[in-house]
Amino acid sequence: MPKTRHERYQDVVDKLFEEIRSHFDDLARVNRLLLELTRIYDPLLSSRVVEPSTRRQIMELLGIGKTEEARRLLEERIELHNRFDRLRREGEKTRPPTRESEEARPA
Repeated sequence: MPKTRHERYQDVVDKLFEEIRSHFDDLARVNRLLLELTRIYDPLLSSRVVEPSTRRQIMELLGIGKTEEARRLLEERIELHNRFDRLRREGEKTRPPTRESEEARPA
């Protein structure tokens, strides 16, 4: 079964977050990846995946060597994003089927 649009979106966001975690010591790369996440709108959060102010804070902290504080901010944002994604998935399991989903189901 092909992935839904949201699943593809989630894959991209997860990949960007994982790349940031893996290269946290490369400031230019982290900055570029965070910039990408500020460009992605999360409809569940009704905001961007990473707000520009959060990106700025993380980069400022990394710039002055406060890596653990920067990592904490990043992890908080990841957790917020993942929490809303889990709620969305749980809601889909409990939501009654729509007419369109019933029609699309093979007989």
